[in-house]
Amino acid sequence: MQPFALLLVSRGVAGAAMGVITWLAWSDATRHHRGLSDVAATGPLAATISSPIVAWLASAGGHKLVYAVLAVGAFVVLVLPADLEPSPPVGRAVSGSRSNRVLLAALTLLALSGSSLFVFAAVTGAGTGMSPLAVSLGFSLNALAGVVGTRTTARHGWVWAWFASIGVFATLVGVPVSGIAFIGAMMGWGFAYWVGVPAVFRMLADRSLRPDERLGDAQSLMAVGRVLGPALGGIVLGADRFVPLTVFSVGGTAVTAALVGGVELRRRRAARPTP
Repeated sequence: MQPFALLLVSRGVAGAAMGVITWLAWSDATRHHRGLSDVAATGPLAATISSPIVAWLASAGGHKLVYAVLAVGAFVVLVLPADLEPSPPVGRAVSGSRSNRVLLAALTLLALSGSSLFVFAAVTGAGTGMSPLAVSLGFSLNALAGVVGTRTTARHGWVWAWFASIGVFATLVGVPVSGIAFIGAMMGWGFAYWVGVPAVFRMLADRSLRPDERLGDAQSLMAVGRVLGPALGGIVLGADRFVPLTVFSVGGTAVTAALVGGVELRRRRAARPTP
């Protein structure tokens, strides 16, 4: 098998495994107090810790050492205890909430539009004249801010504003005016994303007969968005044209904010006591 074909197959298998693990983690989190926030913190926390470690391994032994350590780490996970109890079926799998369907569409669009630009962030950061080390610092701080964001509970009625702020940060990432602006925008993006997404997950769970299944739907659709986003971003990007790509990404994020805000407004009105 050709090396590139082997790469595609291995990435596909790894992605499927990660998808199953993520789905199980989010589903089980619905059964525990603050479980959603705890699971949300694992991704950015891992990125924060691993970034300097991977950089050190790469400098010490190149990419082969990095992948060797990753392989060993994957086997270590096999010995970790995991106790997942399936919940009994309760009639229909999920509720017929139309607002939940709108939220699922919003999360899909967020993943698509965000990943279309984020995957090229290292290129835009380097365009400011920053060194590779400084650009990598922006990604580390993005993850660190995400950890803080997962511990922050968004107030109902304001979740849409966090997604709207991502549009501002995405603009400064896609067309950065300086290195400081780029790093600050990366931090803001990570914080706002990880405040908003768990909050939408809670909104989904509130209107679902099977929150675990509904969150599985959300994770699947967001994965589809992350698959399509970089490809669409590459099409829009063209010959290093980051302004059209930024407009595309920010526009999708703005629609996401509008959809979430519409659901919040509708639910708030429905909760008001009738005179």
